[in-house]
Amino acid sequence: MNTLDNAQLPAEERRRVWAEFDSTHPVLDPPQRWVGFRLRPLTLTFWRGDPAGQSTRQHYRLDDGAWSGEILAG
Repeated sequence: MNTLDNAQLPAEERRRVWAEFDSTHPVLDPPQRWVGFRLRPLTLTFWRGDPAGQSTRQHYRLDDGAWSGEILAG
């Protein structure tokens, strides 16, 4: 089973799979030269699917330091 399939499992089964993974993989320390990036998005869109109906999008936009949002059809 690949990682994407795990998201479709019931919650208890996902927890079991994650615990199994954690028990077989050691905790790794980050590299000495760890690099990070800071992102400053201007827009964000979240999609929500609905198998029984229409999906929706929640769209947010940053203007003059304030976020505004709207709901869009999927």
